[in-house]
Amino acid sequence: MCGLFFSAGVPFDRHRIDIVHHRGPDAEGFVEMDWSGCPICLAHKRLAIIDLSDNGNQPAQSSDGRYSLVFNGEIYNFVALAEQLRAAGHFDGPVNDTRVLLAGLAAYGTAFLPQLSGMFAFVFVDNETRSVIAARDRFGIKPLYYVAHRDSLGFGSEIKQLLDWDGVARQGNASAVFDFLKFGVADHSAETFFDGIFQMRPGHFVQLDLSGDIPEVAQKCWYDLSGAVAARAGEITDDNDWHASFRRAVHAHLVSDVLVGSCLSGGLDSSAIVASVSDQQQDDASFKTFTAIYPGEAIDESEFADEMVRAFKLDGHTTQPDAMKLLADIENLIWFQEEPFGSTSIFGQWCVFSSAREAGVKVMLDGQGADEILHGYFSIFPIYIRDLLKRGRLAEAAVAVWRGRSALWVNPLKYSLKALAFIVPGAVRRFLDRLVAENIDGNWLKEGFVGANANSPMSLLAQAQIGSESGLDENALRLVEQVNLPMMLHWEDRNSMAHSIEARVPFLDQELVEQTLAMPLEARLHYGVTKRVLRRAMANILPAKILQRRRKIGFAAPEDVWMRQDLRDWARERVGDTLNRFPHIFNQSEALAVVDKTLAGKRSFDPLVWRMICLGLWAEIFDIGSLRHASGWPEAK
Repeated sequence: MCGLFFSAGVPFDRHRIDIVHHRGPDAEGFVEMDWSGCPICLAHKRLAIIDLSDNGNQPAQSSDGRYSLVFNGEIYNFVALAEQLRAAGHFDGPVNDTRVLLAGLAAYGTAFLPQLSGMFAFVFVDNETRSVIAARDRFGIKPLYYVAHRDSLGFGSEIKQLLDWDGVARQGNASAVFDFLKFGVADHSAETFFDGIFQMRPGHFVQLDLSGDIPEVAQKCWYDLSGAVAARAGEITDDNDWHASFRRAVHAHLVSDVLVGSCLSGGLDSSAIVASVSDQQQDDASFKTFTAIYPGEAIDESEFADEMVRAFKLDGHTTQPDAMKLLADIENLIWFQEEPFGSTSIFGQWCVFSSAREAGVKVMLDGQGADEILHGYFSIFPIYIRDLLKRGRLAEAAVAVWRGRSALWVNPLKYSLKALAFIVPGAVRRFLDRLVAENIDGNWLKEGFVGANANSPMSLLAQAQIGSESGLDENALRLVEQVNLPMMLHWEDRNSMAHSIEARVPFLDQELVEQTLAMPLEARLHYGVTKRVLRRAMANILPAKILQRRRKIGFAAPEDVWMRQDLRDWARERVGDTLNRFPHIFNQSEALAVVDKTLAGKRSFDPLVWRMICLGLWAEIFDIGSLRHASGWPEAK
């Protein structure tokens, strides 16, 4: 886990690698070249995890100096790949994943990508052909951003490395801001919140010839999840097969020369990982786990985490986020996250990684990805129930409605109307959508801003779903590839790396993801029971108290209590600042009505309040004075 930087066409600016020192405090290095007057630089900050010797330092270079590599992540199958490369005459010397990746790319180029099992983002340079390959792992676990302007090009592990690039003004991206405010999503396209700075999409790469002018950066897909799942059609996987794959995935993610621990929310996913680790541990040391607790709050999960600690004799650590800690850390949190985020639950995760760092843990396991591939979100129940009704499975649909009631605790009326919209005809659906917008969400966005972003990335995705008959399998693919998992992985990466910790996500093992999504739906969701195959696999392993849990919480925070009590005045003030900063976005009276009613407890708590607060803080911290609209719609500073 590291921080990387690459530049072409501009002199090396050391600040652009030093600013991500938190990603790699153990070692650093850089290589500079001159390609006929075009300056080239690769720079790296290392967090040493595997092979702690200098052999793992970067940039890595081939013995003849032709190839150079900066790489962030872990290749879990590097030992097997080294043997294959050695047999083919393409590798010798000490074995670590950096050197294996360098040798494989030198020998096979982008054809080597499908052989990799792990999480990665890299920039690979061929000094002879003056070409560059930059790529990102299948699911986007590791980040990679780029900017191309005039006659220059830059890649970085974080957005802040590319700000103020070669004359690119600091402006917000209006479509990204709109999608965040309207839909609560981010990281669902190649665009970022910063105009002119883009991200490599998961499972994509670029191959650029820099022997002449800087070419257009055109991303190409190297991994197609839907195709990989379809190729497994007809495979027979029973509970034992799946459990074996899960155990293998967890085992692969334990490869490390430093201390490994795990997040433990008390939910099924993190508990399953911790149980599997405990079963496979070879030493007598207690496995360290880290849990955010909220004593006295409805969302507190400490009783479930405590049950795991007792059952598996864990070295359990707890941290207690609160409103005052949030207030003290919020600017740092947003600076590290780099883009607005949808709720204060991110702060709970921040505190967990802070606790892990204090305990000396350098690698943390987490359960990201399980909800997406195992239908863990109750928000998918409307699609599920619709499909059951169409298939005439009325009894199962009735049970699913009853078990899905747990989703109603956030906003019962809004959830019910949105659920109904999936089942009724198109005209009624449009009426219900309008009813939610006008009477629940409110007309707090200005009509001109909404109209100017009618073709934003999320607007187009939402329009494509109107009247769609796609089912849960297609929905799972969307959650993994577009509208949910990329956002979750962004938060995980920034929170972990802010504390110089490598986060690993065993549920996103390639084999496990493909195998899970290729299984019959009933293996994942049956009579309203989510994650069925995982529950069955852990039936004689996890405590019944955890195995039978239905309500999903995760690293949530008591945001409603914080905002209505300790942070009420602060929240109102911050919303006012956001409204003043972006007068062309908000209908001020409508927005304030939403906020005041929410803070006063006169309406169900809604994330709209935090979205407005976070947007304004982000703009202040990153000095964003205006938004750029693709349509040319005006936005005053």
